[in-house]
Amino acid sequence: MSGYRGALLAVFLLAACDGNPFAPPAPEPVGDTTVSPLPGTTSPRAATSIARYEDENGDGDGFVKDTDITYDAENDEFHVNNLAFDGNNTYPRSTVTFAGTGKPAGTLGDFAVYEAVPVPGDLSPTLQYRALRGVSSSGKTQFAVVRTGSFADYGFGGFVLSRDGGVTLPQSGRATYEGAYAGLRDFVGQGDLEYVKGTMDLSIDFGDFDSGPGVVGTVRDRQIFDINGNNITADVLAGLAPDPDNIPTELPVFQFFLGPDTMDQNGELYGNVKSEIDNGDGSFSDYEDGNYYAIVAGDNASEVVGIIVVTSSDPRTTGVTVRETGGFLLYQTQLIE
Repeated sequence: MSGYRGALLAVFLLAACDGNPFAPPAPEPVGDTTVSPLPGTTSPRAATSIARYEDENGDGDGFVKDTDITYDAENDEFHVNNLAFDGNNTYPRSTVTFAGTGKPAGTLGDFAVYEAVPVPGDLSPTLQYRALRGVSSSGKTQFAVVRTGSFADYGFGGFVLSRDGGVTLPQSGRATYEGAYAGLRDFVGQGDLEYVKGTMDLSIDFGDFDSGPGVVGTVRDRQIFDINGNNITADVLAGLAPDPDNIPTELPVFQFFLGPDTMDQNGELYGNVKSEIDNGDGSFSDYEDGNYYAIVAGDNASEVVGIIVVTSSDPRTTGVTVRETGGFLLYQTQLIE
């Protein structure tokens, strides 16, 4: 992408208090190496807080860093510096209700949705910025995703994930986790923005591989919503069907690729995510492909925060690519030592 984009997009994360939840920490001693390819904490250690954000790629992703963010807890609003045409830099809670979820307005699954709004009397445009955030029940982990649907390409966007405090990792045994997933979907080839939610499970084998724990995970039961909160999952499923008389009943499942070197001693995870389409004849085709980024927190690795970014061809429209950027918060359901 090149040329004037019309907006800058910030990534931001919130805490349960006013101010900048990602104020730069005090200088850290040299820490352990990390598997994460993301910028952020330069000397990560198991005993300290860690923050990661989307890398700046020259095309708008990761364009504004965490130091531009403040959160107004009293009014449940974000204030983000350095954004063009996002109203007055204030993102109130969205008024959208997502059909069939039974949740109040501005709530997608377990997570909160915010949006840029026009300033009364201001004749300049306000671009279609949306933000999704999640904070764990303990407050130790949190994430935010920001995307825009105002461009025929992805536009400016980003994500942030963090751990407050350290983690103690089991040296052996296996742990399982369950929780919620939700995200934003933007496009190349059309200007649009969609929402997605689902459920997620994760398992970590702390004893093997020798080069670091083994990690597997899935995201299931995904439902897709348009910008107004209408459930449009059926439209996507119809596009995926190889036989119009045999439309699948659910979207493909995200699968974490199992392999060594996916988790380090600081409690960070990084790896590949894929999904496949059932061709209806006993064979499968690759569909979505991307990566996950995660951080483990708490005593005995009690919770996990993460981000998944995948891309695929949009089955509804020829020549359009969709990118799904989702966040998840997971809680330990079993630990076998």
